[in-house]
Amino acid sequence: MNDPMGIRNRPPKNNLESAVERKRAPLFFTPSATKLLVMTVVTFGMYNFYWFYKNWVYVKQRTAQSIMPFWRALFSWLWAYSLFEEINNSAVAYSVGQTLPAGSLAILYFASGFLWKLPDPHWLVGWVGLIPVLYANSVAMAVNLRVDTSQPINTRFSVVNCVAVFIGGVLWALIFVGVVRFRTDHLIV
Repeated sequence: MNDPMGIRNRPPKNNLESAVERKRAPLFFTPSATKLLVMTVVTFGMYNFYWFYKNWVYVKQRTAQSIMPFWRALFSWLWAYSLFEEINNSAVAYSVGQTLPAGSLAILYFASGFLWKLPDPHWLVGWVGLIPVLYANSVAMAVNLRVDTSQPINTRFSVVNCVAVFIGGVLWALIFVGVVRFRTDHLIV
């Protein structure tokens, strides 16, 4: 894009302008609750890792910490507490009015990672791991809105999101058909 005045590439004039620029940047990656829920279900939980990854990238950019977002996302069940605490500290600093019980949510998220090993259909209880992520996302969204009320909420499904919804929907439909057929096949004598 053409930028004849070089506004985008010039350094800030003063600290106030720099503070205004920082204020407008979102502190966290916050899709809408609907998008987070749909994407997590259709990707069989993989979107949670993306959510953790994007949030760690935002934290790294904002704080200049020497962290590796990919590995923190991959081992999110170990690093969830740190991210939840980061969100909670931001909520307190910006006087959001909501706090995040980081320890309790991290324990619930960690424990839910082991529930998929339960026998059918009890492994479905593992989806309880969505609760801490949804709650943390709502507090992070409140922080982003407090930082900049004009911040758009990430509700739009991109082309990649739509492809994931389609593929995940087909896979969930096949699983449902397989389960229903298997359950009814052994009943017929």
